[in-house]
Amino acid sequence: MSRALIPAPLMPLALLLAFATGCGAAKPAEGSGPEASLSAPAGQVIDPTLTGGALPFSVAAPAGCAVELELWTAEGRAWPFAAFVAEASPATVEWDGRLGEALAAPQRLELAALTDCGDAGRGLVRLPLAVVRLAPAQLRLEAGDGAVPLSFAKADLVTPVEVPIDGPAYQLAGGVVHDDAIVVPPWDQPQAPPWPSGGDPFAVDRNLPTAAVVGSPLQLQVEPATAGADGGPLVPDGVVVEVLSPVAGPWAGPLEAALEPVGATAGVEARALAWAWAACIDDGAAEGEGEGEGCAPVPVPGARETRHTLYRLLGPSGLRDGRAEGYASDRPFVGALAATAAAVEGAADGPALMTALRGQLYADPYVVYDPNVSAYSEYEGEYITWDAISSELTAWLDREQGLRLYCHSMSCLLSTLGNSWGADARQLVLGIGFRTHLTRAAGDEDWLRWSFNSHSVATIDGGAAVWDASVDLDGDADPSRSPVEPLPINGMAFEDYLQRLTADEIAVVNEGKCWVR
Repeated sequence: MSRALIPAPLMPLALLLAFATGCGAAKPAEGSGPEASLSAPAGQVIDPTLTGGALPFSVAAPAGCAVELELWTAEGRAWPFAAFVAEASPATVEWDGRLGEALAAPQRLELAALTDCGDAGRGLVRLPLAVVRLAPAQLRLEAGDGAVPLSFAKADLVTPVEVPIDGPAYQLAGGVVHDDAIVVPPWDQPQAPPWPSGGDPFAVDRNLPTAAVVGSPLQLQVEPATAGADGGPLVPDGVVVEVLSPVAGPWAGPLEAALEPVGATAGVEARALAWAWAACIDDGAAEGEGEGEGCAPVPVPGARETRHTLYRLLGPSGLRDGRAEGYASDRPFVGALAATAAAVEGAADGPALMTALRGQLYADPYVVYDPNVSAYSEYEGEYITWDAISSELTAWLDREQGLRLYCHSMSCLLSTLGNSWGADARQLVLGIGFRTHLTRAAGDEDWLRWSFNSHSVATIDGGAAVWDASVDLDGDADPSRSPVEPLPINGMAFEDYLQRLTADEIAVVNEGKCWVR
């Protein structure tokens, strides 16, 4: 194998790889001539999976000498790396943590600088190196009393069975460490949990969403990854690793750190965590001095970022726990939060939240208000004065083929979504028997008068103010005739609402929270 001597004050990664081959040569014998100056200003530990993780080396050849760099493995193989002549000294090269043809390097190896000074002899300097893989295996964003447990609305793409986010399989997991996928990305199917596919036993390790009440303190809990996909260790013996951010401390065992608290308004964010480590090779450990006594960790080149979906709720879940009755629990559905997060983003209180939700429902292109269709919600007991009514929230999540909902379904849906975001929302049923002023139904353009046996709205303050997702009313001086001034019903005082809805005498005939399916 011929090795050209190339003057190069700085050699980029692509050029360095040009000096590597598919098979390594044998190590040469050690020399006794002049030695090159070889140093690692950023330390001797590299993680090739980190962004910007190249490891720089500084090389200077003695006068009148040429220097070649090789990577030596413990198995006695030598991989040509780069070469210099004295006129190019000093020079800097960078290593990406791979051998020739992008082969993964072993965890422990050496960088050798071989000096050829002609008649003055040959010299040799060796620099120990270590290759590691640094990543969280599992992490949790904990909000203490402000944490709100979540669940998925389906067991899979079609089966509407609530699946709670619970236990180790549903922690915010980094997953098994692969070089091509060091950290599992956030799970992006909010209606159903991850399931094994393609025979991959690790397919269920996913970075799942979490939720917390606004203003809650946020705590990070981390379990470092220790094993790769092949079951081998990620940090070799004799290497000391510390994490610098977002947690500080030895990279071992469970770690905790306080993060920025949850923001003050409702919505969703991709909470980004920037990870950085420090490491060194503990030569003292190899000599029996004890691990950690023989080196001082320096920052490992490069960094990593993990992103975690965090829903910010105005309060604890306001949903009813219906498990004893065959309904869903009081955990908000991830799908419901995901479907409404853009609308409620920035809402600072209950009225603003309900107004945002009402606006989304009324303008939903897949939903049409139809007073003749009651299939979406089911009730127990007599109509209007029922003992309980349920909202088919999963059906609304699958609404791409369209839904036709009557007023009780609309008010159940609106109040259920409000409760999912932490409002204490209830349904008010009005009646019995009346004729409306001019109204415009959701999904329609016409202004009509209706004959209702009952109607239904949502409230968060015991009925003092109401939200109506079914219809707009006429907001001018005479709501019973044209012309019309469209008026969305957002937190309107109850008595004012009744006057604009109808000239007939009506009252609240039933109220309560809807069960969720």
